[in-house]
Amino acid sequence: MRTGIIMTLALAMLLATPFMTAASRANDDFIVGQTKMRDMKRLDPLIVIALDNGDEVVFTPMPDKRGRSADVLVSEVRSEGRVATRSVEGLDDANPLELFNALAPKDTMTPALLIDLYGDRSQLREQGWARDMAIATGPTYASCPATYWIDQMDHYSGIFGDNDPFESTWDGPNTKPSHWGGASNAPADGKVYYDLHGQANDVTAFYGAVLYCVEDYDNASTWNGVYVGNYVTSHFRVAGTGTWYYSYQLQLSDVGDIFEHIYNPGNKFSPSATKYDFHIEIETAKPADQFHIGATWVYGGPTDIKLGS
Repeated sequence: MRTGIIMTLALAMLLATPFMTAASRANDDFIVGQTKMRDMKRLDPLIVIALDNGDEVVFTPMPDKRGRSADVLVSEVRSEGRVATRSVEGLDDANPLELFNALAPKDTMTPALLIDLYGDRSQLREQGWARDMAIATGPTYASCPATYWIDQMDHYSGIFGDNDPFESTWDGPNTKPSHWGGASNAPADGKVYYDLHGQANDVTAFYGAVLYCVEDYDNASTWNGVYVGNYVTSHFRVAGTGTWYYSYQLQLSDVGDIFEHIYNPGNKFSPSATKYDFHIEIETAKPADQFHIGATWVYGGPTDIKLGS
């Protein structure tokens, strides 16, 4: 059973132009060393939609340089064998308002921010029309090796300018030890755990995915009655600033679970688009756990904001 953990604290804060020549850049530098996230703020999600099978779609406001909510980030938690949301006919190029309208239960109040940002360029149908379709199973969407994961990586690397995505399959502490370091927040249960950190800097669009492929049953354990390990945590910040926003955390508890982090604004190729840094961690993985880890983005070029801590 999925354990979804949404870390929330109240925080009051809260479009096409020529193709950027720097958009296509080889994404072979996503993995970074152990990172301490300083000056961190936690964001309330705009709304969390729970599907009938327990899958979740999370909408998070994206502050710009002035702290205004200029766009919306979508995070999805999908269980084994489910089709991608964008695979539902009519949602392949949906913006956050269209996605919310398709997946929210009937008569759910629409957040005003979604209407303000996307209302004048959205095609809306009856609320909730895609809820059942979004949890359908697909015979080609097995967990690992993952047609779902491959299709999603191909889709987003294509719309981000046919760039070279970062893709690491069967990645784990034992199989690719150079990607992993000792866990910084492991329980004192006598076992060994590992963390992985990935980061993309100065980007105007981002897609990241972590798919849980192999479980290390020999080292599986619980601590205070809670299953240990495989927490995926996501952060973002306006590029070069010191303040990270702690946007989401969940636990991949079953093989086939996948976490997707999608920021795909309409102006991603504009020289005036806001640049962000994105950071994704996998925390307290067991030695023989394995994942498919992917990331792709639109590189927005060097930021003019001084680098913070």
